[in-house]
Amino acid sequence: MLTAINQSHQVIIAAAADRQTLYYCPGCRTKVILRRGQRVVAHFAHQSGSHCAVSSEPESQQHLTGKWQMAHYFGEDRVELEPYLKTIRQRPDLIVTQAKGQVPIEFQCSAISPEKLTSRNAGYQQLALKPVWVLGNQYYQHMTRQVQVAPFVTWSAAWGWYLLFWRTATATMELWCQIQTDLLGTIGYQRYRLLGAGQYEFIENKAIRATTWQVNQLRQQIVHGLRYRTPKYMQWQNFCYSHHRLLQTIPTSVLISQSSCRFLVTQSLFFATVY
Repeated sequence: MLTAINQSHQVIIAAAADRQTLYYCPGCRTKVILRRGQRVVAHFAHQSGSHCAVSSEPESQQHLTGKWQMAHYFGEDRVELEPYLKTIRQRPDLIVTQAKGQVPIEFQCSAISPEKLTSRNAGYQQLALKPVWVLGNQYYQHMTRQVQVAPFVTWSAAWGWYLLFWRTATATMELWCQIQTDLLGTIGYQRYRLLGAGQYEFIENKAIRATTWQVNQLRQQIVHGLRYRTPKYMQWQNFCYSHHRLLQTIPTSVLISQSSCRFLVTQSLFFATVY
């Protein structure tokens, strides 16, 4: 945690904290320890054995550093670090105040379960807040498949389906937008560096390039899925039947055709757009 409260219930930033003062977690109200040194970002940590339902610890240095960097990126006068939302018992990493209202920022560096992700989003929904999920290095390095993208992808009229990443090494925000996927689950996208104040810089266009091996793998999965009557493949087969075709004989061009609709609808509709 970058912030804690003192005995007067004032929010104190770890970088400005006094070692002689007692500090407490805003969520569970237990004492926390100030940790500050040359090799670590100043922060507060719960004592060993404590159980706080609000703060997820231990935090990595990437997570602590990223929160500091993003506070500067969005503008310190518009940012509240780790505010405790008592009604829903959650602490977003940041809340940014904009002309249209407040935006919670969640900087996700480690794996998160679908249940916890859904729960946190539902909490913000109770307060009529729309969170923005910014992903860390672990996601940046391994985000290659539709199943990995789906939990965090967001729609924008300007950018299509997109993801946001914070790069702590360079203190920059990166946007992957116009995300598309084929039936193999491979994703393609455009990369931009967001410079702030509505400015951005194009980096590259990451096109989908399915290999022969991947196509053959999907065809084997289709045969196996039909043999064991897997619901997904039976749904695909029924759609093909209704159009006087067989799933096993669909052209390779259909398998590798790109579409952005699969993040919202069933594979049957995806087939309808390309077959």
